[in-house]
Amino acid sequence: MPAIPGIGLFLVGWTVMIAAMMLPSSLTTLKLIDRTPIAERNRPSRFMVGYFVAWGVFGLAAFVGDVVLHMSVAVTPWLAERPSLIVGGVAMLGGVTELAGRPSPPRYPLVRPDSGSIAIGSAHAFDRIRRWPLMLFAMAVGMSSPVWMIALTLLMTLELGPQAEIVLRLAGLALFALGAAVVIEPSWLPVFFVAH
Repeated sequence: MPAIPGIGLFLVGWTVMIAAMMLPSSLTTLKLIDRTPIAERNRPSRFMVGYFVAWGVFGLAAFVGDVVLHMSVAVTPWLAERPSLIVGGVAMLGGVTELAGRPSPPRYPLVRPDSGSIAIGSAHAFDRIRRWPLMLFAMAVGMSSPVWMIALTLLMTLELGPQAEIVLRLAGLALFALGAAVVIEPSWLPVFFVAH
């Protein structure tokens, strides 16, 4: 497929996936924006613009990385014959992220308190994007598997819960184990993940 239609189709799919997976976990922030007294600057619709633009930029960067990865695989027959190494490796990386626990809050304020909703939306997205290994896993399998999309949505919604640390670490361990399983036994790839 030519580059421009390919990027366009990817961005449509990416936006749908972000809306399905990430937006539910951001509803609390969206409600706070809706209640702010500066209604003309802090409308939820403006928050959404900033939110989706930030995710779109990250998605494009991940897309370019994916293209480079596919080009590398195309010229490396050994790697092309072992897709389980790539999918399993991404799953293991996402699992390690969850095992490591939540990232620390940013050391600097992402936006000033009186910033508009677009800036607040993009800052909120950036705060979530700091979990990028899990998002790369979502890109690798979530866009082609409704089961994984639902599971990852639940996991990312749990990330904001105050008492979810143990559950998140267990989920990370499970994801790491699944990734390791398909690296060790490639025939399990279609069982656990949708093979590309």
